[in-house]
Amino acid sequence: MRRFFTCLLLILILPPSCFATEFPKQNRIPVDQAGQDEDSSTGEQVDYDHPSNILKFADYLYRTGNYRRAIAEYHRYLSLENSPNRVPVLEVKVSRHNCWLKIGDCHRQMGEVESAISAFQEVVKKGNTLAEKARYQIGTTYFLAADHQRSIAAFSELAGSTWTDSLRQEKAKLWIGINQLFLHQWDQAEDLFTALSKVEDIQPSYYRTLAKQGRELPQKRPILAAALSAGAPGAGRIYVGRPADFLTTLPAVILTGWLAYDGFRQSGVRSVKGWTFGTISGIFYLSNVYGSAITTQIHNRQTVDQFLQQIVLPE
Repeated sequence: MRRFFTCLLLILILPPSCFATEFPKQNRIPVDQAGQDEDSSTGEQVDYDHPSNILKFADYLYRTGNYRRAIAEYHRYLSLENSPNRVPVLEVKVSRHNCWLKIGDCHRQMGEVESAISAFQEVVKKGNTLAEKARYQIGTTYFLAADHQRSIAAFSELAGSTWTDSLRQEKAKLWIGINQLFLHQWDQAEDLFTALSKVEDIQPSYYRTLAKQGRELPQKRPILAAALSAGAPGAGRIYVGRPADFLTTLPAVILTGWLAYDGFRQSGVRSVKGWTFGTISGIFYLSNVYGSAITTQIHNRQTVDQFLQQIVLPE
């Protein structure tokens, strides 16, 4: 009887939670994962070393921008190509070349041009159906690296290939013309775009208009800027569109020149003051003439660069 009253007293005093059964959290199955994986319901574990899973993980890293790890996983997948018992032959043939293309794009996204080219070359060497796509990627990679001469060479090879379809050949020629725009070869580019004017899919008329506009861009003449500065220090800077430089150059040349004159007037040709400020004034004067010519060249280059930055590249 005493035991009965003791148990009854404990039930009345202690909270109900003390008698609830609590299972460890790690043994619980999340609601959103229940029933999603058949292997989990049977107790089987996912084989993360299986080639298909390696490839899926590499693609996930590639899509999320984790390019360095994606390259490692793609190479890990490619290393299994010599294991026919693990990778079906058909799967190797289909996926291997796509892996190399994605490896090349990963390197390109990270600015590693030569590594990207080497990866694309792996596809070109095989001579498969993706070889032309790889050549196209080589040309665009050189273009993005501002190596326009090598980009032209790559696209020229693609345009002259007998295995390339006609549309891709025309696109390769279009890229040749775009590279010529960036090399300031306006006439050659316009002639090429005119020859492609019948191909509507690549819209060469837009780039032909750009070639005409590029040829007519306002350009300053360095010789004229230097001559103006020789006649009136700083006048060449006004010609270039930098009047603030004129306001600093002219007073500096006049002041040092007057100090040199004053020194020679007081002490003759042996005046230290005269020779000192005369040398400084001469340096200012010559720098003003040379600097005006260089500033003009920089101005012209910036004008062209701003124009080229507005160009919309084909997809």
